[in-house]
Amino acid sequence: MLAAAILGVAALALRMGRGPEGTGPKPTPAVPLSADPAGGIPPMAETFAAYAGSESCRECHVEAYAAWKGSHHGRAERPPDPAIDRTPFEPGRRVAAGATTVEVGWDGQGPVVTPVAPPGDDRPRRVVRVIGESPLVQFLVEAGNGRLQTLDLSWDPQRGEWFNVFGDEDRQPGEWGHWTGRGMNWNAMCAACHNTRLRKNYDAATDVYRTAAVETGVGCEACHGSMREHVAWRRAHPGTSAPDPTLRRQTPDQWRDTCGSCHARRGELTGDFVPGDAF
Repeated sequence: MLAAAILGVAALALRMGRGPEGTGPKPTPAVPLSADPAGGIPPMAETFAAYAGSESCRECHVEAYAAWKGSHHGRAERPPDPAIDRTPFEPGRRVAAGATTVEVGWDGQGPVVTPVAPPGDDRPRRVVRVIGESPLVQFLVEAGNGRLQTLDLSWDPQRGEWFNVFGDEDRQPGEWGHWTGRGMNWNAMCAACHNTRLRKNYDAATDVYRTAAVETGVGCEACHGSMREHVAWRRAHPGTSAPDPTLRRQTPDQWRDTCGSCHARRGELTGDFVPGDAF
């Protein structure tokens, strides 16, 4: 079951995006994913306030927390880590896979990707997030107006090589499925399943995303739902064997729907699925 879940998360990682750095107008930065709603969008504050964060679970669920922390869910999305992410970028080199060619490197601030082919916008893009761990890793870069995008090149950690996730397809600039297109946009296609209680916060009038979430990665509450009330009750009743009245028992169908909201071929209709909803 875990293997299936890993593959499901990895498959979703194939639909994210890219981003620009260089001359010209300064793009609107992506809103950082944060457990603190104070810096986010005001309408989200009440929603985010119901969540306690995965760190709070460790107080009672030590073994479960340790198992989750190093799991594919716990590492579904994260910032670049020099300890484990240098290998794909050092030494700096030109990488070709299918129709895509990029130059990769690691400077004083971290990993950088510069598209070379197909022809188009060849400005360097700084990697700001990493999605996945096995069987593939993808690197997200800023694209302006709050967007994150990904190249069609991914890293295979087992083989230690870059590869094109679309094989021999020759996706061209301007196409929906090209790495610069909406089909490879993290905010719309990937973020909800790689983070906890994410809000896309898309403004159609300005074509800007202000995406934010309770927690980076698939945290405990991504599956169990908001748990701030549970944490508060347990802290107020230490050592008691009495059942927690704040907990909401879910049916087997609800558990399957929670998993299915990410581990299925699906379209997200409402953008607001939470554990316990009908999928």
